[in-house]
Amino acid sequence: TGDRMSVGPMALNVVWPSARVPDVASNEASVVLVVENGSSSALLTGDAESDVLDVIADRGALPDVDVLKVGHHGSVGAVDETALDALRPERAVISVGAGNRFGHPRPETLAILQSRGIAIERTDEEGDVVMMPP
Repeated sequence: TGDRMSVGPMALNVVWPSARVPDVASNEASVVLVVENGSSSALLTGDAESDVLDVIADRGALPDVDVLKVGHHGSVGAVDETALDALRPERAVISVGAGNRFGHPRPETLAILQSRGIAIERTDEEGDVVMMPP
């Protein structure tokens, strides 16, 4: 947490993990980044889910973003109201394989995003999703 780097015009800010993670194979070990490119921003969550996002939100480190990369392929608990209240994304991207055995993205996750009017893009339905700044 707190590491910053630049890649061309983009600024990448690490907001998680805040300390050494005991189990590096767990979803909680995912690096969570805020990416800013001019007036556009995104939160890249890796496999981190709402329990991690809620901790980041409690610290005040979840900014309003344009795009949310939904954690853990849209599993149950990938997002919740606390994180979405902080992030207020216009678009959500779910990276998920077609016909996966876990049923991802889960209907519960899609429902919470849809209830907030967030446009959803899924790699299982659309293939590669490319985000371009305005």
